[in-house]
Amino acid sequence: MAVYKSSTFWILCCCLGVVPGIIYYALAEKPKNIIYSPQPIQQQVVITQQPIFQPEVQKKPEAFCPNCGSGIDKGVTFCPNCGTKLAD
Repeated sequence: MAVYKSSTFWILCCCLGVVPGIIYYALAEKPKNIIYSPQPIQQQVVITQQPIFQPEVQKKPEAFCPNCGSGIDKGVTFCPNCGTKLAD
């Protein structure tokens, strides 16, 4: 019976030492997986150039209305300002 008592003692010692160790290992905080890049992440900056607006060049009228004096294009039958019929 002495052998049985000593083996029980060692079984209890192993169980009392191993089981708390396993529990501690399972509950312990583990380090987070952090990946460090050797170079910082570069952001691309896109610069767009705004178009330059030039004022419209006003063309000189080819003819003038005999009634109101507004400029009219060549080949127009009626004055766009006053509606007077123009001679061809």
